[in-house]
Amino acid sequence: MVDARVKSIRGFGRAALFAVLSLPGPLMLAACSDTPAQPTPPVETPPPVAAPALTCPVSVSVTSPSGDAFPVPYPPATVTGGTPPTTVTCAPPSGSTFPIGATAVTCTATDQAGRTATCGFSVAVTGPPRLTRTRFLAFGDSITWGEDGRISSTALVVPVLRPRVQFPIVDTYPGALTALLSARYTAQSPQVRNAGLTGEAVTDPTTFPRYVSYTSSRAYDVVLLMEGANDLARHAFSEIIAGLTQMIGDAQSRQMQVLLATIPPENPAQWSQAASVGPFNDRVRDLAASKGVPLVDVYQAFNGQLSLLGSDGLHPTAAGYHLIAETFFAAIRQNLEAAPATTGLNPARVKRR
Repeated sequence: MVDARVKSIRGFGRAALFAVLSLPGPLMLAACSDTPAQPTPPVETPPPVAAPALTCPVSVSVTSPSGDAFPVPYPPATVTGGTPPTTVTCAPPSGSTFPIGATAVTCTATDQAGRTATCGFSVAVTGPPRLTRTRFLAFGDSITWGEDGRISSTALVVPVLRPRVQFPIVDTYPGALTALLSARYTAQSPQVRNAGLTGEAVTDPTTFPRYVSYTSSRAYDVVLLMEGANDLARHAFSEIIAGLTQMIGDAQSRQMQVLLATIPPENPAQWSQAASVGPFNDRVRDLAASKGVPLVDVYQAFNGQLSLLGSDGLHPTAAGYHLIAETFFAAIRQNLEAAPATTGLNPARVKRR
């Protein structure tokens, strides 16, 4: 009886084991495990990609040296966001030839999803500064001519032993002024005629006829007038001012612009009339105001610096002549430079390189 029960139990165990082994894999594991089945975790969805955003460079401003349309490169626009790859195009493109004035530039970014962003800026091309008059007559004595005071006959006891010596043209004030004008007014060709004459005085009987020979030629628009140093020792201020007044009147009657200059200082240790230079220049300033002509205050520009005079104590050094040129140049810019042209926004019609 006992053996029969044992056999029956053993048979049941074998049948149960066979039944479990016959189950599919997941059910078999579940049947064999005391741990309940875990749920499948959900699939995470990535966050959406932001649409592209575009930042343009700051507006660009350049000067065309010739005054014509000019090629202008500009920095690229910067894109953020968007689904790569993202393309950026700008119209007109960088490096295009832009006309004088301001031109609108529009940039567009497009990402892989077809989303777009735009921004804009402007490219402004200005022409070089221009003069209203370009033909200059520099009239005066040996200081206008450009005498070198270091080796001048003026400084010698016996002047006939050495001729007057002129600085190189670029170191005379008319020559240095020509260089300054040419460098700034690149679309024009300013000319400065050096009509200085050594030893000349305003009150000489030949001075005014010589002056008129230039002003009547119609070859000049502007007179740069600086004279009187050779008169101070022999003539009253009133005589010198009368001569300058006559010159100004002649030029104005021919519709010429006059720029009237004070004369440089002189070394009082070498020239007795040096003390008269300051008071004389006061009269020159009054004359400029009464005639309505621009004053070029060379005397003030020297600011008492006698080191800018050569060894003769009268004629400037090369540095002194360049200072005179710079002083005339400043007056020309102030009085004869044309006002910048103002233009509206150009349509985006430019030439590509």
